[in-house]
Amino acid sequence: VKLTMQSELVLKNTNNIIEKLLSQITSSNSCGVHIRRSDYLIKPFSDIYYVCSEQYYRNAFEIINNRFKDTIYFFFTDDIIWAKKKFGNLKNSIFIKNYELSDYEEFFLLSKCKNHIISNSTFSLIAAWLNSDNNLVIEPRNWFKNKESGNKIVKDWIQLD
Repeated sequence: VKLTMQSELVLKNTNNIIEKLLSQITSSNSCGVHIRRSDYLIKPFSDIYYVCSEQYYRNAFEIINNRFKDTIYFFFTDDIIWAKKKFGNLKNSIFIKNYELSDYEEFFLLSKCKNHIISNSTFSLIAAWLNSDNNLVIEPRNWFKNKESGNKIVKDWIQLD
């Protein structure tokens, strides 16, 4: 199933921006960082889902930086203002929202990153899973507030609080 999905995940139409970003992602020690916040901050979602903290991401960056040299962080987020405020000074960071791509174009690019720091979102979970054969994936330990949660798909991913 995974191989089929990997082979089927192609963009029918690309442009210079997508090609440039894809080249940067595939030719570098790329790490896709997914930050989901906006809908999780309002009811009813705020009663259901945790929001990954700034500290969660900083701890994940530390793990990535200890394992890999010259990582380029590609940020995929629905809250670009918060992400830039908290991580805009991070060395080697690219904020994908700056390029005004569609959700499916962002998903495609996120799935091509070599390593991942995901949020508690199926968007980033599936993107990381599609490219998780030989890479490092860091995920939040808890996804839901009122029940046991976390990723039950891939056991060797690193879970952080």
